[in-house]
Amino acid sequence: MTKKFLQSFILTLSLLLLIPTNGHAQTDNPFAGEVEHAQLIQKKPEELFQSIRAANESVQSINQIINTTIVSQTEKNQFLSQQISTMELLFDSNQKIRGGYLYNEFAQEDASSYSEKYLPLNEKAIWSRSSEVEEWEKTTSDSENKPVYYAKPNYHSLIEKLTSNAENFKIYEDNTSYIMINDNHSADLFKMLQKEFQITLSGVQAQDFTTNLMITFDKEKLHLQDLVVISRYQTENNYLEMNIITEFSDWDQLREEDYEIDTQEDLN
Repeated sequence: MTKKFLQSFILTLSLLLLIPTNGHAQTDNPFAGEVEHAQLIQKKPEELFQSIRAANESVQSINQIINTTIVSQTEKNQFLSQQISTMELLFDSNQKIRGGYLYNEFAQEDASSYSEKYLPLNEKAIWSRSSEVEEWEKTTSDSENKPVYYAKPNYHSLIEKLTSNAENFKIYEDNTSYIMINDNHSADLFKMLQKEFQITLSGVQAQDFTTNLMITFDKEKLHLQDLVVISRYQTENNYLEMNIITEFSDWDQLREEDYEIDTQEDLN
């Protein structure tokens, strides 16, 4: 057993297959229509980001749904994979994960996988199963060090990283939301997403991708609502596209008693 008891929800993408560009022409900014009726903010971005960080520091629970699609094709091969993940996460006062529920379903060609995991609040353990009909199995840690839970992306980490990159975004507002759209295709922005979503590249580099990012914050409470990523690699003969849509909800609405688990009956 390792020194830390880690539960990792990892998006590992082997980006080896590339697709022909025929039929894949794209506009410069796929999110232009989303801000058509919005206007650029009047306040300084740094002031808004400071307010966003302060408003989210005390968030103690969150529900996030991540929908990922990758399409690619060569002259000889075509490739499509889809993954949906649900994370219900509860945080301590230091913004560390102290419990939750993780669900993941993945499909690619004829292959598929399924995973459910509970991270109980009342002890450091993991209850898991790999199908809806399986019995739950419990795993505990024998480590002498204090075990921790781990999941990516982490709501608080995303807030910190996104609001530390003001130079990369144009910020709009409408009646209900602040909408951030990246103003350049900096490789540093893609590398940040790589780390937060744990994206593994093979055969291509971060700087080879064109990445468009749109982030929406609720205007009243400044909560992060949506994060949409469209990343593309394109050459004369090849094309690859990765779309990640992350939706956040239920800020501080998760009930602690739903994550206190002693026996399998508590999971039914």
